[in-house]
Amino acid sequence: MPHDLEKLGIERAGSGFPMMKTLMKLIDRTKQDIRTVLTEFIALWFILADRRIRWRVKIVLFIPIIYISMPVNLIPDIFIFFGQLDDLIVVRISYSALNRLIAADILTECREKARAFTNERQGKRFKVAFTLSAIWITVATFFVLHLMRKSRSNF
Repeated sequence: MPHDLEKLGIERAGSGFPMMKTLMKLIDRTKQDIRTVLTEFIALWFILADRRIRWRVKIVLFIPIIYISMPVNLIPDIFIFFGQLDDLIVVRISYSALNRLIAADILTECREKARAFTNERQGKRFKVAFTLSAIWITVATFFVLHLMRKSRSNF
């Protein structure tokens, strides 16, 4: 997936270094994977809310959510790698069950709803982040100016 700056014809900083290119590709791929996981999680929410799906199937799909959110697991999370491994196995099994238990058209519809939901929220997140950043910078500027005035009056 090309980066937004590359679409505009602007080269990335440090694009002449092969290691930097590899790192940027890894970062882009990680962002895409995070978006995919988020979209699938939101799709699961739409699946659980869909009335066409039987309640037994919803219970089967809700069990992994309960397991992952519980503080007590088969392998405690204090073991760095193995503690998360059982969570990943549960997620993988539930993902396979999701694809087998739910009709393909319903699953596709819920995934499309989730994509539309995340795309709709994308612009709002930027506006909120920009507004909060502007407020923070303004408050920080006034605080620094206040400290400068106070330090001048003490001399």
